Parts: sequence; C-alpha cells; structure tokens
Amino acid sequence: MQRKLSLFLIMVALVAVSPAAFGQWATTGTTNITVAVGPEAAISVNSATPLTTGTTLFDDYTGTTTFSYKIRTAQAGGSGSITAQVLTDFSPGNGPSVQNPPTAGDTLSYGCTVAGPGTGCSGSIAAQYQVDTSVATFGANARSSRAGDSGSLAWVLTNDPQYETGNYQAVVRFTISLM
Repeated sequence: MQRKLSLFLIMVALVAVSPAAFGQWATTGTTNITVAVGPEAAISVNSATPLTTGTTLFDDYTGTTTFSYKIRTAQAGGSGSITAQVLTDFSPGNGPSVQNPPTAGDTLSYGCTVAGPGTGCSGSIAAQYQVDTSVATFGANARSSRAGDSGSLAWVLTNDPQYETGNYQAVVRFTISLM
C-alpha cells in the first residue's frame, strides 16, 4: 500500500508542475529573438601591384594597390584603422630597398584614397620597413556597406640609377583593426 501511495504522490507532483515546465498550449505562441551585434572588421587586398616607369628616362616607378574592407565600430568611443607595413624588403639585393636604400632620399611612398566611412591618409606617406604606417582611420559608429567599401594606395618608388637591373619584389602587409 505504501508503494502505491508513493507512486500516486509522484504522479500528482508531475501533473502539478507540467504546465510551468512545458509552457501552455494555445493556437499561437511567441518567442523573443535577441542578438548582440559587436564591432567587426575585415580587409581583402585585391591583386598584386606591378610598379612601372613612364616614358621619360628615370621617371619614378608607380603602381596602385586596391583593397576592399568591411567595418563596424562601436557606437560610443569606437574606432579603427587600416595600416600598411613593408614586411619583407625588396629582394634580391642591389636594387631598391626600403630599409637600406642605395642613395639617401630613395623612398617607397604612397598616397591614399578611401571610399566609405574611412578617412584616408593625407599627403604622401613614406613606407616603413617593419613599421605600420597609416592608410585609413575610422571613428565611432563607422559602418561600411554590406558589400564592403574600397580604397587604394598609389605607390611611388624612386628610380635610382644605382639599382642593378633585374626583377625585385617586396611584401607589404595590410592590417585592419578595431580599438
């Protein structure tokens, strides 16, 4: 008899909590969907950048790097930036060099164009070996388009007669970051 009474009390307890545990049945129901949208940033460099010279002898070498970016900074106090860094200097040796140019005043420099919410660098920026240099900045509540926005760097490399003939390559890293 005690066993039947215990089983009966357990069943009564389950029935008593069932509506609270499983919700109420009706012809409609609702839910609250929540999402926390945070700051994000991404960049894509679109292609290699060949530098070419003009038709006049010893014109500087020029070329353009294009990139696309997406960004969303915090509404209050948010900011971000895009930087460029010469990660590896021109190689092989005896040609152009960012770290140790053959002639004082030889430079690899760039000017910036940035579409969308960013502000591009101002004037000509001398690229630095293994040091970040400014490409663009973003303020609070900066938001790119869903497809992304674009920018470009117009490069100028001094054409020094001291460079030995040959093909040279340097690697430049672009970084987009949030602060």
